[in-house]
Amino acid sequence: MLKLKISMFGKMIIFSSMIEIFLLLIVFLSLYSFRLNDKKQNLLDLEKTLNNCKNMRLELLLRRDSDFIEIYNNNISQINVNLEIYDSISKELSSIDELFSLDSLKKFYKDLIKEYDVLFREFGLSEDTGIEGKFRDKIHKLEEFLRNNNDDRLLFFLLQARRREKDYIMRGREEYADQVHHLINRFVEEVEKSKMTKSNKVEFISLAKDYDKSFAEFVIIFEKLSELEQQMSLIENDIEKLITNLVISESEVIDNFVMSLVPIFAISIFVSIILSVLIARSITKPLIHLKDATIKVADGDLSYKVKIESNDEIGEVARFFNIMTEKIAKANDTIVNQQNKLNEQYSELKEINATRDKFFSIIAHDLKNPISAFMGVSAFLVKTFQDLSREEIKEFLDGVNNTAKRLFELLENLLLWSRTQRGLIQYHPMNLELTQILQHNLELLNAAAVSKSINLSGEIESDIDVYADPNMLNTILRNLITNAIKFTKENGNVIVRTKQIGDYCRISIIDDGVGISKELISGLFKLEGSVSTVGTNQESGTGLGLIICKEFVEKHSGEIWVDSKLGEGSAFHFTIPIAFK
Repeated sequence: MLKLKISMFGKMIIFSSMIEIFLLLIVFLSLYSFRLNDKKQNLLDLEKTLNNCKNMRLELLLRRDSDFIEIYNNNISQINVNLEIYDSISKELSSIDELFSLDSLKKFYKDLIKEYDVLFREFGLSEDTGIEGKFRDKIHKLEEFLRNNNDDRLLFFLLQARRREKDYIMRGREEYADQVHHLINRFVEEVEKSKMTKSNKVEFISLAKDYDKSFAEFVIIFEKLSELEQQMSLIENDIEKLITNLVISESEVIDNFVMSLVPIFAISIFVSIILSVLIARSITKPLIHLKDATIKVADGDLSYKVKIESNDEIGEVARFFNIMTEKIAKANDTIVNQQNKLNEQYSELKEINATRDKFFSIIAHDLKNPISAFMGVSAFLVKTFQDLSREEIKEFLDGVNNTAKRLFELLENLLLWSRTQRGLIQYHPMNLELTQILQHNLELLNAAAVSKSINLSGEIESDIDVYADPNMLNTILRNLITNAIKFTKENGNVIVRTKQIGDYCRISIIDDGVGISKELISGLFKLEGSVSTVGTNQESGTGLGLIICKEFVEKHSGEIWVDSKLGEGSAFHFTIPIAFK
C-alpha cells in the first residue's frame, strides 16, 4: 500500500471536504427526487379522493334502511368535501399537461352529482317522501278502502298493480311499468262497472289516476337517476384511467432518475472507501474506539463491545475491557432479577394481605348479625316456648328461616368470590338465545318480587343471540335483579331492558327504588370499597355480588356501570358480545 506523506490534519481536511461534496450532491439529488415523488403522491391523492367519492356514491345504491337519510346527507356532503380536496390538490399539479382534461372531467362529474342530488331528493329519500311517497299514499288509501269493504275483485287488480310496481323498483324493466299502467286502467274500468255509489266511483277513479300519474313521474325520475349513475361511473373510470397513466409516466421518470444515480453513487462510494482505508490505518482509530466504549459503559450500556481486532497492546486492552464489562453485566442482571422478584413477591403479599383483611372483615361483620339473631331467637324460644302460641312460634321460625336464607346467600357469594380469586371458575362461552336466558331469570325471581308487591317485567328485543358463558350470565342477572328487588319499595317497578349496540348487547336492570349516593357509586365494584347494605325490608347484603358481576362481565370483554340518583332509583348496565353468525 502506498504511504502518503500527509499529516493527520491534512488527511482529515481531505476526508471532510470529500464528505461535504458528497453530502451536497446527495442533498441536491434528494430534493429533485422529493419533487418527483411529491408529484406522484399528488396524483395518488387525486385517485384516492375520486375513489372516496365513488365508494360513497355506490354506498347510496346499496343502502335503503332506516338510517338512509342520515347516510345520504352525510355521503353527499363528504363527496362535495372530497371534490374540494380534489381542487386543492390539482392546483399543485399545474405543470402536468393532462390537468385540463382532469379538471374538465371533474367539473362535469361535479355537475352530475348536483343534478343527481336534486333528482334523488325529488325521488324521495325514504318510501314515505318524494314522488315515491306520493304514489304510495294514493295506493294505500285505495287498498285500505277496498279491504274495509271486502271488494276482492277490485283489490285483486290493485294488488297486481302493486306487485308489478315492486317488480319495476327491484329490476328496473320498462315492461313492469307498462303492466302497472295497464292494470290501473283495468282497475278504473272495473270501478266504472261496479255497483258502488257515484261519489265513491269518482273518488276511486281520481285516486287511481293520481297514482298512475305519480308512478309515471316516478318511472321518469328513476330512469334519469339510472342514466346519471351510468354517466358518473363512466367519468369515474375515465378519470381513474387518466390518473393511472399519469402515475405510470411519473413512475417511469422516477425509475430512470434512480437508475442514473447508480454510477454517481458508485464513484462517490469508491472514493470514500479509499479515503477511509487511508485514515483507518492511522493509530487514532483504535484509541477512539476504546474511548467511545469507555463513555458507553460509564453511561450504563454494559452490552457495548470494543471492536478492535489488532494483536498489539491496544487490542489486548480491548479484549480485557470486553471481559470486564461482561462480568459486570452478568452481576448487574443477577441483582436486577433478584430485586424484581422481591418487588413482585412484596406486591403479591401486600395484595393478599389486603384481600384477606377485607375478606375477614366482611365475614366478621356480616356473619355476626345473623348468628346473633339465631342465638337470640333460640334462647328466647327455650325460655318462653310453653307460653307462645303456634302463630307466634311460626312467626319466630319465619324470621329464623329468612335469616338463614340471607346467611346462605352471603356464604354462596363468599364462596363464589373465593373461587374466582383462585381461578377455579372456567370461562366456557357459547352462542345463547338471550330472550330464553332473561325469561328464565325473570320467572325464577318473580316470586321474590311478588312477595314485595313489586312489578318485575322485561322489555326484551327479539332475535338477539349472545356469545357468553351461561353460568356466568345467569349469575350476573340473578345478582343484579335480586339487588334491584332488594332496594325497591313495595308497589315499585323493576325492568330488564335490552338493546343491541354494534357488536355488543347492552342489558339494563332499572328500578325506581331508593337509589345510591354519589359517594358510594365509585366503590361499588371494588372490594376495598364494598360496604354492607340493608334492603327496603331489612334484607342484608355484602356488596360482593357486584364485584363478582364485574369480574364475570370483564371475562366477556364487556363493561358494567351504574346510573343512579338517591331517592329516585338506579339503572345497572352491562354489555356482552353478540354471537358469531
